[in-house]
Amino acid sequence: MVYVSREVASGLVGGLVGALAAKAIFKLPIPSSGEMVISPQTVNPGETKTLISGFYRFAVVLFHGDGDPEVTVDVKKDNVATQITGNTPAIEIVASKTLEIKAINTSTESKSSPTIEIAWISW
Repeated sequence: MVYVSREVASGLVGGLVGALAAKAIFKLPIPSSGEMVISPQTVNPGETKTLISGFYRFAVVLFHGDGDPEVTVDVKKDNVATQITGNTPAIEIVASKTLEIKAINTSTESKSSPTIEIAWISW
């Protein structure tokens, strides 16, 4: 049998409690990843269609450029907006921002939005 002093026992118990508390407070992030494809969608004349909206820790967004030129794709990262046409291939990087992508048809006929791929990492 091993005997320890009261101070040593108190230190061991305090250290164990502190370690358990630290583990609960300082959880290591668990990385995850995913990919989604937004297929081309029909956008009616004058219509604005939200294709995606959400927060991304880190994402790469690929616009295939296979849509119609009359469709304007509005890409908004937080409060900064850029626009491309549906037939323009492009890549956008998103880091710790809210991403919103809308397709706007400026034609008097129904047109198609481009294919959009999003690959993301979260932690």
